[in-house]
Amino acid sequence: MSPGFEVRQDYKENIKLALDTLRTHKLRSFLTVLGVVIGVGVIIIVASLLVGFDRSVQDQIMSYGADTAFVSKFGSGIHFGRLTKEERMRKPLTADDGWAIQEQCSAVRAVAVSLFPDGPDNKVRYKDTEVVGLDFRGTFPSFVNVYANAGLKDGRFFVDAENHHRQNVVVIGQSVAETLFPNVSPLDKDVLVNGATFRVIGVFEKP
Repeated sequence: MSPGFEVRQDYKENIKLALDTLRTHKLRSFLTVLGVVIGVGVIIIVASLLVGFDRSVQDQIMSYGADTAFVSKFGSGIHFGRLTKEERMRKPLTADDGWAIQEQCSAVRAVAVSLFPDGPDNKVRYKDTEVVGLDFRGTFPSFVNVYANAGLKDGRFFVDAENHHRQNVVVIGQSVAETLFPNVSPLDKDVLVNGATFRVIGVFEKP
């Protein structure tokens, strides 16, 4: 018997044994295949979500303009696992850091410092209607000079005098305005932002 014939016979025998095993242990075989399918499906779903989120972040950054740079304590996007030692040792950024960049970097035309409240459940309420999960930030009048997509649909942005006197004024997004004020103008209306009262002075247009 030639070696090639033996290999073909072993190959056929292995296939026969595998098929016999599948027929004998149908439930176990089904669960194994199901587990593989579910596992592969989960990996594909997670990968798609990560790619979609990454693309969303990139699109958002690009919409701010090619000459806009972001400086933050940690990188944007989804993070897995614990922070590295180098990340844990980073000092928090302050508003003074932003003003130092503006004063000491002659190539920088404008700086917009933004402070983000802790927690993902930022919410704004008007009477009995509430919107939760907002991108809410405290910033300065220079914001509209830095962000290319910070166009206003209605009203205005706040000015230096309002910032200096720490007046509680807010500019809301168009989607928020349409939800909270479907039939009236939101301008000069008082809303609750995370429990604090703010007067609406402007509405951003959709990017």
